[in-house]
This record gives sequence, C-alpha cells and structure tokens, in this order.
Amino acid sequence: MEDGQYRVFFYTTYLGFIKRSLGIITGISITFIGLGVSFFAMSKESKLEVKGVAQLASVSPGLIAICLGCYLIIKSIESKDNIKFAPPVVTNTK
Repeated sequence: MEDGQYRVFFYTTYLGFIKRSLGIITGISITFIGLGVSFFAMSKESKLEVKGVAQLASVSPGLIAICLGCYLIIKSIESKDNIKFAPPVVTNTK
C-alpha cells in the first residue's frame, strides 16, 4: 500500500466526493434561504434570463433562489468523475 499512484487515485476519488457533497449542501442551503425569503419578501418583479434558453420572472426573489438551489443540486448529482488507475509504465534504459 505504499504505491504513490494508489494514493493519488484515493485522494482524487475523495476530492470528487467532497466536490459533489459541497455542491449538494450549498444547493440545499440556497433552496432553504430562498424558501425563507419567499415567505417574507414581496417586491417588484425580479427577472433571471439565460439568453436563448430560459427566462424566469417572479415577484418574490426567494422563488428564483429556490430554482437556482434545485439546479445546483441536480448538476451536483449529475456530475461524474472519470478517474482511471493505471499501473506505472516501466521503460528499459540500458
């Protein structure tokens, strides 16, 4: 177990897990903050637009935060890491 490549493989796998976990936790927190704001804040119309794809308009800015939090959770779950463990290449130099 003292192979350096195994450690790199393990650390890379662990960091991928941390990345997805932080994305999910951040998405959940943004969703709950948006939920809290949507109950207490009514203001003028807020707009969120992605050119050529989607447009979202709401009187409560909390609804936009809820949508963004859900989008972040979906993308965090959807992301995949391609980690390949390859044995070291030994070359003969004589």
